[in-house]
Amino acid sequence: MSKYRYRLHGAGAMGVATAYDLAKNCEAEHVVIIDPSVEQLSRARERLRALLGDKEGTLFAYLSEPNITRPHVVVSCAPHPANIYIAKKAMKCGISYCDLGGSHDVAAIQKCYANLANSALV
Repeated sequence: MSKYRYRLHGAGAMGVATAYDLAKNCEAEHVVIIDPSVEQLSRARERLRALLGDKEGTLFAYLSEPNITRPHVVVSCAPHPANIYIAKKAMKCGISYCDLGGSHDVAAIQKCYANLANSALV
C-alpha cells in the first residue's frame, strides 16, 4: 500500500536511481522530481518509464517546485551547494530531509538548521 509522498531534487543518474528505489521499495504514493534542466527531466522520465513500466505513472517530473501535495520527505540528489538551501527550506516547513552526503561542511550547516527546526535530517 502506497502511503508516502516524496519530493526529489535532481534528475541525474543518482536522482533516477533514488526515484526508482523510492517507487519500488519505499511505499511511494508519488515522487515529484525537480530539476532545472528540462532535458534532464525528460531523460529521467524515459529511464524510469523503461524501469518501472506501468508504475511510472506514480512519478511526476516538474521543472519548478509547484505547490501540490505536501511531501512527507524531501530527498536531494542535487550538487552539495544546493543542498544547504533545499535542506533549510524543507526544515523550515517541518518536512524531514535527506541527501546523499559527502560534504562535512554542508552537513554541519544542515545539522544547525535541523536543531533549530526540530526536524529530522538524514
